[in-house]
Amino acid sequence: MDNLAKKIAFSIQQAKVPEEEAKAYFGADPAKDYRWGETLLFDDSPTGQPRILINHQKHREAGSGPDYVREQEFGEGLHFLKYLDPGMFNDLYLTAISEEEPRRWLEDSYQRAIGEYGEKRSFEDFVKHSRLDQVIGGYLLGGKDSNIETMHDWHKGLPFGEKFRSKLENLGSVLGITNDSNPWFEKVGRQ
Repeated sequence: MDNLAKKIAFSIQQAKVPEEEAKAYFGADPAKDYRWGETLLFDDSPTGQPRILINHQKHREAGSGPDYVREQEFGEGLHFLKYLDPGMFNDLYLTAISEEEPRRWLEDSYQRAIGEYGEKRSFEDFVKHSRLDQVIGGYLLGGKDSNIETMHDWHKGLPFGEKFRSKLENLGSVLGITNDSNPWFEKVGRQ
């Protein structure tokens, strides 16, 4: 396993929280919260330490697959990439915003976030601290075999662009993810 993969795995282990803590974070009726998981970093975290919170009730009510916890943890763990390998993250960011297809997609996502969720951050902050992590996760985790319902509509045919897609493939290789193998969680294997 590559050094970056080990760092991400260690960070995930350190940031996991008990289900009770996560449930309290998502409120009285977690299934109604729009978030499936959340990563709290720095000032956002009540402990000052990274926290990965999973909305278990939402997953269970949606019929998420048996290994949704590890898959969601890995997806949330991708937020650490910008701190564990800033060079790689910055390269992904610069490629995504400089290539027409993914940039347009990111801009559209930003406009939807403003309208639907009241996003207040600048486009750059939104992309760097939220959306790019989701896009990376969608590429690496998405498809019909995902344990997570919201990942089923993600596929490699989305507007990732040629250069950005190549960088995402490289990241997948570094993390040990191929079309046939994934060391992070078990795929559901839906037909």
